Amino acid sequence: MTTADEFDSTWVDRLAGSGTAWGVYELYARLQGGVDPIPTLEAKSALKSLGYTDVDTPATVTTAVRDFTDEYGSVVGHASADTACELLMYAEIDEFFSLIQTTNQDTITVQVTGPYAALFRPLIGHRVRNDTAEPVEWQGVDALIDAHVEARDSGAYDDLETSHWGGTYIESWKWQFAEYFADVIRAEFELTALTAADIPRFFEAIEDPDAEFDAVSNVPAKMMGGQCH
Repeated sequence: MTTADEFDSTWVDRLAGSGTAWGVYELYARLQGGVDPIPTLEAKSALKSLGYTDVDTPATVTTAVRDFTDEYGSVVGHASADTACELLMYAEIDEFFSLIQTTNQDTITVQVTGPYAALFRPLIGHRVRNDTAEPVEWQGVDALIDAHVEARDSGAYDDLETSHWGGTYIESWKWQFAEYFADVIRAEFELTALTAADIPRFFEAIEDPDAEFDAVSNVPAKMMGGQCH
């Protein structure tokens, strides 16, 4: 394999016996050191998440990796070039796929404020790692979506009656938030004419409401993407 000029299909029978034999194709490509595309299950999943559809076999993944490399090169360039860890382009692409497929949310959270923030910030929200290389596919949600649409169209979200939601539902805090703003915040502050001195009191009033409005205590932080505190 190390000295071969091209992939020999007989390796599949000799090493894998049957099946798609992803590992055999990956092994050959890795032994070439990045001269050729490296067709892996990680590459397959990453390419699917990036919009490539014809990636069901090592051969189609190889073609898709070539196409993606052209796009990657036009946007990113050769990121590892002229660095201490320079890689051939296809090896760099393989590392990129590994990064986006295996980096979990905890790692991203730690790294987004560190020296590698520029690398990890674009991964926020891309995907959350699971125990399979295959993408998550939802099943059985059509009935739930239909029920939501029916409830919405019948006005279920427009009234204050919660019996059809078991007494409440997760978004009911919005009613309290609207009531709190109307009865408390607007009575104390002129929202279109806040002064510098008003700002600390304004945020304190929102973040530390009276007991009857406790459900809205962290609303500003939540709406701006912050952690609950």
